[in-house]
Amino acid sequence: MVIGIDGGGTHVRVVVCDRALAVRGEAHGAAVNPSTVGKDTSSLRIRETIQAALVNANTEALEISAVAAGIAGAATEHFGPWIVETIRAELPAANVIHSSDYEIALVGAIGERHGISVIAGTGSAAYGVHRDGRSLRQGGFGYLLGDEGSGYWLGREALAHVLREMDGRATPSALSRKILQAIGLSQPLDIVPWLYRAENPRTADVAALAPIVLKVAEDGDRVAQGYVARAASELAQMVRYLQLKLSLEDAPV
Repeated sequence: MVIGIDGGGTHVRVVVCDRALAVRGEAHGAAVNPSTVGKDTSSLRIRETIQAALVNANTEALEISAVAAGIAGAATEHFGPWIVETIRAELPAANVIHSSDYEIALVGAIGERHGISVIAGTGSAAYGVHRDGRSLRQGGFGYLLGDEGSGYWLGREALAHVLREMDGRATPSALSRKILQAIGLSQPLDIVPWLYRAENPRTADVAALAPIVLKVAEDGDRVAQGYVARAASELAQMVRYLQLKLSLEDAPV
C-alpha cells in the first residue's frame, strides 16, 4: 500500500492506494503550509490526517511501503528532513519521497514531469520542467513577499481598497461593502485590528475573500475587474517567463 499527500495553504489531503493505485481511503485536514501555520501545527495536522486516512482505508501503518508528499511552503532544500520526520512518525516502514505542491500538481495534471503548472490557491507559484530535465520555479515566496495573483493577494488588495476608499484615495466600489460584510465588520478602520491583532496570521481568512472579488467583478464592478485583471496578468507573466527560459512555448500548461 502507498500514500499520496497533497498539502496546501488551505487544506491537506491524504490518499491511501493499493499497488495498482486504486484508492482505498482518504482524509482531509486543515492548512499545513509551515510558513503560515508553523511547523508544529503543520506536523500535527499532517499526522492526524494520515491517521484518519488509514482508518478510512482499514489499513495499518506498517502496511504502507511508500509515501509521496508535496507540501506548500515547504521547499525541499529547507524542509525535506522535517517532512520525512513528520511522516515517519506515523509510517515508520515507509520510503518517503518529498516534493513541492507545484511539482505534484504538474505531474498529476499532465501525467508526466513535463510542461508548466500554475498554482493560484491561497498562495501562487508556477513551475516548469523541460524533457531534458531542466526545471524552474517562479514565485511561491509566501504571502508577505509574493504570491501575486493568488487568493491571498486578491483578498489583501480588496482589504487595502476598502481603507483607501475610506481615505478618498480610491474609486468607490461595491467591493468595500461586500468585504466588510464578509468579515463581520461595521467600518473600514476595524480592518486594522482584525488583521494585525489576530492571535494567528489570517492568511486563510484573507484568501477566502477572493471569491467575493471575483463575484463583484463578474457583476460588472470596474474596480474589482481591475484587481482580477492584475491577478491574471501576474500569473501569465510567470508562465511567459518559464516558456522563454525553458523553451516550453509548445508545452502543456
